[in-house]
Amino acid sequence: MQPAKISLSLEETALVRDPGMILTKRSIMNKAAHLLGNVSDRYRLALDAHAGSIPEWNNLAPKLSKGENYRELPYLILDFPALFGKSDVFALRSFFWWGHYFSLILHLKGRYQEAYLPKLLGEMDRGWGSEGFLYDGADEWDHSIEGGIYKRVSSLTAQERRTYKEKPFFKWTGVVPLDQWDNADVLLGRYFGEIIQILGK
Repeated sequence: MQPAKISLSLEETALVRDPGMILTKRSIMNKAAHLLGNVSDRYRLALDAHAGSIPEWNNLAPKLSKGENYRELPYLILDFPALFGKSDVFALRSFFWWGHYFSLILHLKGRYQEAYLPKLLGEMDRGWGSEGFLYDGADEWDHSIEGGIYKRVSSLTAQERRTYKEKPFFKWTGVVPLDQWDNADVLLGRYFGEIIQILGK
């Protein structure tokens, strides 16, 4: 039996003959990594201002990870600060997802969820985080706000938000569209600073 012929479309042929496409992609990913590096410096200043409030944050180092296949697209993840355990998670995860957005994800589980979620829900009652999203699914590592699994905070009543205390983990996500690239470090820094201020009270 003859093997199937593997052909390229006209668009694929044009792309495979153009090294500029890959070089441009590499340049963009490098710039995104540098941007997240600058963001981690902003985060460090916010953490240092509250260093006495939560000693576990002290001496944590930023960790930058990258990959090519989050739902088939390149991505970068900055975890800082992050404490991952089997049953307890405290993480602030900055996420760059090609073709989609930057985001800052607050991920709480176990004793951190018990300790900090009441503070966050109280601030949500006063309007904090209304432009963000709460995760309503079962996969802790789902970072895509698309598909209806994330609920916009402003669309939920206070009573509906209270139900998140009963879930096995909690995730709030603030999003920065890619057309806000030039302001992404400032906007991510604002989300981060507000969270740290709330949790450090």
